[in-house]
Amino acid sequence: CGRLGMWVNEAAHEWHNPGKIDAELNLWHGAPKRWRQYWERNGHGPFGEQTYLVLPAKDVARAEDKPGPPTAELIEKIITEGGGNAQVLPQIPKLSQIGQLVQGQ
Repeated sequence: CGRLGMWVNEAAHEWHNPGKIDAELNLWHGAPKRWRQYWERNGHGPFGEQTYLVLPAKDVARAEDKPGPPTAELIEKIITEGGGNAQVLPQIPKLSQIGQLVQGQ
């Protein structure tokens, strides 16, 4: 890539196996191709043209060997990389506040 000064076609090298789900990592191996194709069809990412309010994670009881929920910062990054807008909230708002939060974007 560096010598040619351009990127290779990612579709030919894409990590893709639509029938494989890695239960331990909670990962579907068909996702990279699916989201690339979505972007090509729609001109924006899967979260494009939408605004999301990201709520703080509650303390969840889980086994020590299981990962916890993703952080609000990680969720925000996934949404913005997918073309959307995200606002991480410091606490869960009252229902009456949600409209004001969304309009304030």
